[in-house]
Amino acid sequence: MKKLILFCFFATLSIVALSQEKRKLTGTVKDEATGEEVIGANVLIKGTTIGKATDIYGKFELEIEPGFYTLKVSYVGYKDLEKEVDLTNNDLDVEVLLPVDAEELEEVVVKGQIDKTSDEALLVERKKAASMVQSIGAEKLAVQGVSNVEEGVAKISGIAKVGSKGVYVRGLGDRYNSVMMNDLPIPSTDPDKKVMPLQIFPTDIVENISVAKTFQADQYGDFGGATVMIDTRRAPLSPFLDISLGASGNTITTFQDFRVQNSGNNFGFKNSDSDNPLGVDGNNNPVLPTDGDPFPKGFNQSTYNAPIDFGGNVTGGKLFPIGNMGLGFMATLGYEYDYRRVEGIVRNLDANGRDLSSFDLEDWKLSTLTTALANFNLDINDNNNLGLNLLFVNDSKNLVEDRAGFVDDLDRDDILFRRRTFLQSQVFIAQLKGEHILNERFDLEWGGSFANTNRYEPDRKQLAFQGYSPGVDSVNFLTNSRADNHRFFGDMDDQEYSGLAKVNYKHGSVGETYKGRLSFGGQVKLKTRDVTNFQYNIRFFGNPRVDVNNPDAFLNNSNFGSAYEYTNGIDVAQHKFMVDQNVYGGFLLYDWNLTEIWKLVLGIRFEHGSQEVSFRTLQDNFNSPFRSEDYTTNDPLPSLTVKYARSEKVNYRFAFSKTLTRPRFLELIPFQYQRSDRRLIEGNPDLENSNNYNLDFQYEYFPNPGELISVTLFGKIFDNPIEQISVPQGGGALYTFINTDLAHLFGVEFEFSKKLGAHWDLDFNASLLYSRIELGNSVDAQRMTNNNRPLEGASPYIINLSGSYHDQLTDAWYTTATLVFNVFGERLNSAGAQGVGDIYEKSVPTLDLVWKNKLNEKWKIDAKLSNILNPEIRYEQKEFGDSSIRDIEVFNIKYGITYGLSVGYIF
Repeated sequence: MKKLILFCFFATLSIVALSQEKRKLTGTVKDEATGEEVIGANVLIKGTTIGKATDIYGKFELEIEPGFYTLKVSYVGYKDLEKEVDLTNNDLDVEVLLPVDAEELEEVVVKGQIDKTSDEALLVERKKAASMVQSIGAEKLAVQGVSNVEEGVAKISGIAKVGSKGVYVRGLGDRYNSVMMNDLPIPSTDPDKKVMPLQIFPTDIVENISVAKTFQADQYGDFGGATVMIDTRRAPLSPFLDISLGASGNTITTFQDFRVQNSGNNFGFKNSDSDNPLGVDGNNNPVLPTDGDPFPKGFNQSTYNAPIDFGGNVTGGKLFPIGNMGLGFMATLGYEYDYRRVEGIVRNLDANGRDLSSFDLEDWKLSTLTTALANFNLDINDNNNLGLNLLFVNDSKNLVEDRAGFVDDLDRDDILFRRRTFLQSQVFIAQLKGEHILNERFDLEWGGSFANTNRYEPDRKQLAFQGYSPGVDSVNFLTNSRADNHRFFGDMDDQEYSGLAKVNYKHGSVGETYKGRLSFGGQVKLKTRDVTNFQYNIRFFGNPRVDVNNPDAFLNNSNFGSAYEYTNGIDVAQHKFMVDQNVYGGFLLYDWNLTEIWKLVLGIRFEHGSQEVSFRTLQDNFNSPFRSEDYTTNDPLPSLTVKYARSEKVNYRFAFSKTLTRPRFLELIPFQYQRSDRRLIEGNPDLENSNNYNLDFQYEYFPNPGELISVTLFGKIFDNPIEQISVPQGGGALYTFINTDLAHLFGVEFEFSKKLGAHWDLDFNASLLYSRIELGNSVDAQRMTNNNRPLEGASPYIINLSGSYHDQLTDAWYTTATLVFNVFGERLNSAGAQGVGDIYEKSVPTLDLVWKNKLNEKWKIDAKLSNILNPEIRYEQKEFGDSSIRDIEVFNIKYGITYGLSVGYIF
């Protein structure tokens, strides 16, 4: 490990050593006729690959060896301009006046686009805004080696990635957050979650990611932590085609033995012969055959050496003139697969710290991700614009999970549970948006969206064995519970329609200095979800022996009916449930410039929400009509934001709002199902919305372009919050949900971005957090070991730090090297019940190194080392019985170090 860290240090040092004394060429590009700055103009030093686009102020900055050069500036709608520059002895600042190309303007009308991929442009937008929004653009995502949206969001202050639970914002998880794409909501592909898993969105399709931590009336009222807003890439002003290929490996996976099951193909799509062969759906009573095993796929798994991971991406776009209009088109297609193997331990303890189960775990996961994005943008004229976005994502996981060890109820230490799962999640999103300037005072924004998400779990297989130990092949099936050996089929279909309309009216002075802006409009979200599950348990006759690595030698047609059979594992009445949710919101928002330095944003939102769950219970039979539970609310939701711009560089902001949190579908459905960790979950149809009160105060200082110092104080109080609790049931535990008394959290966030000379950038953010939940005095709440504790997933501190070195090493070669560090404080993973201690995840530091190189105007090559420190991921259980037994480790794994290389070519 020390050698690896030293290698990273000296690799970075060697890049620095290559740098030489450079001359700096700065300047501003303006319209020759009007004197206005030209945003996004292409600036190039002829004969080299050194160039860039002008920023939001029309400015640019280039570095090159001393000498005489020709500067070329171009932009759509203007004539190209060349200018001689002398950088022999000194730096130089120039002003470039671009003449309008009248002939080209007659052919096409093009609206200037603000570059929202760069940090500088996003900071300027943040500086001007009244609301508290933090953003990270495509440029920084690339520099920090971020591969998906979830990793990108985790680089923002106060946000942490909490394992399989997703993103937590200010200590608040899935229930309290939401995701928007291009200002329209998107549904989740995970039936257990409200928020779409953000790791399925690769950063190749992203222009920028913003996180709104304060609420305004034009946002949906289901707001507790934050709204994550993803802006996808837009059609370009200049044609381009970019192809990239990448390969990576992992120190504990690559070239090692790897196991997969056979329910999906190499591209992450399920095989047709993995569908339920009994040909039933949720409205038919499944009848099990008696002649021959009905399932064509066996239980055996494939084993081979894990190859190098691979990924590829093609992105291109062009602007087409159509009469006086301009049609922009951009598309991207990407595919990647990833092999990961982990091993470790997992334990389940009672209130005295005694093992109820203790397993060595070994997991193999093959993941694939296919993405396709198409963006069409029609500039009808300067006042009217239409946009169409189409997105398709297919995400798959092929899992083999082994748990070998001790089970107290069986008094045996030779148990093996082997589960094989294939999960496929798909999402298709179509969005149509329009922007129209009606006159100098009125403008209109509208949009509509359709989203269809599907999640397939075809033929999950689980077998349990006894008499197992490493190297022993011949074992017996474990028949203590029929559910230990089973097949499972699950399907979820989710459809969501959403729409928005917003009218803005400016009064007083017209332009950026208008006295006030009144916005009013409405939003609608209509969502349906159908879920169908079937489980078939295996019943054995006698006590057969089997080869643990070749169970198909026994589980086949010749033994079906005489040695084993299938039985329904889920009560047939509970195979299917449906959920409908409708949200209608109307809002009024007034943005009032009291003076040149004071701004007030007042808002009121009225939101009507209705939810209906249709289901059957264990007391019903298959022919019983579906039961239904309805829940309807009408909520007024006020918001207030005050901004004080003390100077051009200093802002103060204050925000207050009241919002709500709706129960997730999972938390409402009143029937039991078993999760992969063998816990039973049951919803509670009597849950109610919680009311949230949010308060923020922020100080911002912008020393120079691209630099920031910020401090934010925040507090939240939750009335009637929803919490998961444990309820005794037989020999195990059932987890359900209740409304508790009160929860609150308070914290402070710091941000610091600084340019350290011409070649170094430093970014630092940190958050400190205190949270508490009070479960109250109900019988259910009193079963919890600690009814006054931190919120699950809330870290007392989070630190993100990155340092970048960038330089033009030669006329053609531009390089950037970045070290990225993250650490979070010990956080609650799950709450204990009936004297069993709470489980905490221990602090984990991570370190990545990213090296990006543009070799010339055509070729680029990047390298990355991830998880360099390779820390242990450890969970500890605390406070047993009389608190004399503490800090027992219950989970421990390592992910290994990942290394990768990618090559790109720009046509």
